[in-house]
Formats: sequence, structure tokens, C-alpha cells
Amino acid sequence: MFRSTTIASLFVVAMSSGLQADTAPTTNEPFLNAFPAYAGTFLCAAGEMAMTLQLTDTGPLPRECDPDCDTVQTQHGVEGIIQFFGTVSNPDAPEGAFKAKGTAQYGFSDVMGIATVNMDPDSWIDQPDNFGSSGLTMMVAYQSGDVPNFEIAGRPTAEGCYEMHLAVMPQ
Repeated sequence: MFRSTTIASLFVVAMSSGLQADTAPTTNEPFLNAFPAYAGTFLCAAGEMAMTLQLTDTGPLPRECDPDCDTVQTQHGVEGIIQFFGTVSNPDAPEGAFKAKGTAQYGFSDVMGIATVNMDPDSWIDQPDNFGSSGLTMMVAYQSGDVPNFEIAGRPTAEGCYEMHLAVMPQ
């Protein structure tokens, strides 16, 4: 119950606060490290579950052209920790945590940055009995300004999972 209340409180604070990084990124640079913590819920066969995601952009991946090519390097490696636990509506849901790795593909326009993040499970930190890990796919749209604006959409990739709602956690 404590974790459900905490996650709900963090979600409300993240949604209502003016999120500010120590140095807010511009829309034309990788921005995931400026806002590395997310919280929310997902729906799977076990019902609604709460989750947190700690995410780190590990830098550009090797290019698939010679080093002097003119293309902008937009694909970066990402690593993270996914922690899951029960919610008020599903307090008996299993608790656990695992590491995940994957990629972030950045795209930029004059007013917005977008990162398409795909992650696969890597290794367990705390595995509950009879419970498997899942990758995730999400899109993070970022618009800089006086109050940065984020939109996050995604889902776990495991069969039977179909919805995920996340918000940036304040730092």
C-alpha cells in the first residue's frame, strides 16, 4: 500500500510540476539523461501494476557508414532499471526489479525532440516467483521552453501486456 500511494503521489507531482533539469536540454540534443526517472502504471495479465523506470543514455552507437559520413548520429544505447509493484487496485501484485538494455532513436524538428526507446530485459535484480520480465517500447516527445513539455506513450512488450502510462519524475 505504501508503494502504491508513493507512486500515485509521484505521478501527480510529475504531472503538475514545472519539470526543470539542472540544465534543460534543447530540442536538438539527446535529452533522456536530463530527465532520467519515470513513474506510472502498466496493464498486463496480472492486472494494473505500478512501475518506475530509471533510464540512462549511454551514448551514440557505432555508425553504419564511414566515420566521415554526413548523417547525424541519432541512435544511442540506453540502460535502465525497471521496478514494478502493486497498486491500490491491485495490492497483491508481485514486486520485483530487473535491468534492461536497448536503444533510443532520436528525431528532431525545430520545436520538438522525439526519442523512440526499445528495451529488452537483461538481468534480474529481484525476481518474484512465477513472474517473467518484459521489454518495453515507448516514445518520449520533448518540447523545450519555460516549462518543458513531455508526452510519453508506450507499452510492455510481453504477450498479454497492452498499456503503459508514465510521467517524468521530478528531480
